[in-house]
Amino acid sequence: MLLHATPGYEERLLSGVDEAYGGTVPVYGGSAADDDLRGEWRVFAGATVAREGFALIGFATPREVHGSFVAGYAPTAMRGIVTAATGRIVQTIDGQPAARVYDGWSGGRISAQLATGGVVLAATSLQPVGRQIDRVGSVPRYLLSHPHEVLPGGSLAFFTDMKVGDELVLMLGSSDSLLDRTRVVAHRALGAGSAPLAGGVLTYCGGCGGVIEDTGARRVAQLFAERIGSAPFIGAATFGEQGCFLDPTPTNRHGNLMCNAVLFER
Repeated sequence: MLLHATPGYEERLLSGVDEAYGGTVPVYGGSAADDDLRGEWRVFAGATVAREGFALIGFATPREVHGSFVAGYAPTAMRGIVTAATGRIVQTIDGQPAARVYDGWSGGRISAQLATGGVVLAATSLQPVGRQIDRVGSVPRYLLSHPHEVLPGGSLAFFTDMKVGDELVLMLGSSDSLLDRTRVVAHRALGAGSAPLAGGVLTYCGGCGGVIEDTGARRVAQLFAERIGSAPFIGAATFGEQGCFLDPTPTNRHGNLMCNAVLFER
């Protein structure tokens, strides 16, 4: 299934889909975006446009459908446990104000906002936090969360739900890694190989798009097209990404600064 939602309750939507189908139907997609974080995002289906809501599209085909969900960031040694959280706001990590802990981990990336608060999206795009979901063999897989605002008292707001007991790991990315994961997401979706493709859908984080800028965005499209044999595809730059971590345990998740792909065999 393909899901596009306005930001705020993506985890509940994924839970609802899993409940409705009595198991994990792989879901991919991304959250609606706007130009400047004023909440002017929309979703639409045909002539219907919604300021708050979601579009859920199901695909049925006798051919194979492949999906993949990747981060493209590497874990660092900086990590801690959430000790107070409400929804998408983390108050403390290891008993200390979350914003101050993150600032220490990141080498002072948000020092200017510690006293007064404020939006820190641009400062944190290459240093989000991750939560380990599982591991494939010896390789851990991470779900990313983007810190977007320092709040009064030192709390840190994210675009994903958090809970007490979560272990947060500082992750590190680069322009090169954000480009390379375009090949990785297609490679992981296809695995050892597949029949010729009829087309695909690529969802790429809008925050990462801001890091690589217009030239990088064109390169993303080029790299993806090369990897899928120049099959036609459509793409979106989103403010949150949904995807399915497949084997060993299929799990639908909502994250940030991530990339997913759905590919259809011909």
